[in-house]
Amino acid sequence: MSDMITLVDENDNVIGPISKIEAHMKNPTQNQSQSQSQFPHRAFSLLLFNSKNQLLLQQRSYKKITFPSMWTNTCCSHNAHIPEEITSEQDFIGIRRAAVRRSKFELGISELDPNLDLKVVSRILYYADNCDKFAEHELDYIIFAKKNLSQWNPKNNVNADEIHAIDWVGLHEIEEFLESKKQQDGKGDVTPWFRLLKDSKLKKWWTQLIDEGTFPDEAKSIHRFY
Repeated sequence: MSDMITLVDENDNVIGPISKIEAHMKNPTQNQSQSQSQFPHRAFSLLLFNSKNQLLLQQRSYKKITFPSMWTNTCCSHNAHIPEEITSEQDFIGIRRAAVRRSKFELGISELDPNLDLKVVSRILYYADNCDKFAEHELDYIIFAKKNLSQWNPKNNVNADEIHAIDWVGLHEIEEFLESKKQQDGKGDVTPWFRLLKDSKLKKWWTQLIDEGTFPDEAKSIHRFY
């Protein structure tokens, strides 16, 4: 956790760089002011669908510092604090580039094009405790993509340090799927950000994708969950 990511205010205005570890500390470190620790950092949640409109879910690695072993959307991470990934021009091309980069790192997916395949559909603002030391306070870009991955071999390409398991799940199967995982091994818990999506906007957005073949268009909105 040494990468520099982007601190923002609650309206998604960039404040400056912050280390990943500092961004996730519940209490300010020696390098942070009390006010700085109260700001969210920028993140993204990618939801990748196939031609059957199934969503690719991942179970986070047991090695993850925050929310280990929990099920979540396809890829969740942060942009690097560099101009190419900070820019909001061209419909938030910066965060879409970050999503493509991390998808390749975590899942070994190299077929996604940030310009052609990914769309920012909305943003959410939330806070979630993880433990006594760490928490998530994120302004999270929700990104949709739909593509058949003809060249992807998950058995060989998934990064075991990041991901424990993956599965494709349909809209009407997701609740049963997560419940079955919980009954099997007690590890069917869901990350806070994905639970917020699942319990609020996801069904509506997913239904639109199935019925109309289009992505939602709420990128100008920031849905606040606190």
